Amino acid sequence: MAGAFGIQDDSVKDVPTKRCGECQRRLREAAPALLEACEEALITTTERCRIERINPDSSPTVLCLRAAIESAKGESK
Repeated sequence: MAGAFGIQDDSVKDVPTKRCGECQRRLREAAPALLEACEEALITTTERCRIERINPDSSPTVLCLRAAIESAKGESK
C-alpha cells in the first residue's frame, strides 16, 4: 500500500516524491470538510458520553477531537 503514495519501503519514507505536493494540496482543499466532520463527531461523542454518564473530559476520543479542532483553527495551546 505504501507504494501507492510513491514510497517503496521504510528506508525512503522521508524522501519527497512527486506526489507529496499533490497530497498536500488535496489535504488543504479537504481541510474545511475535515474540520466540520471533527466538530460533528465531537458533538455526537460528547452527547453519547453524557447519555452513558461518562465524563467527556476523560474520553480519549473527545480529547483528540478537541485537539484536532483547536489545531485546525490555529488555537492550539
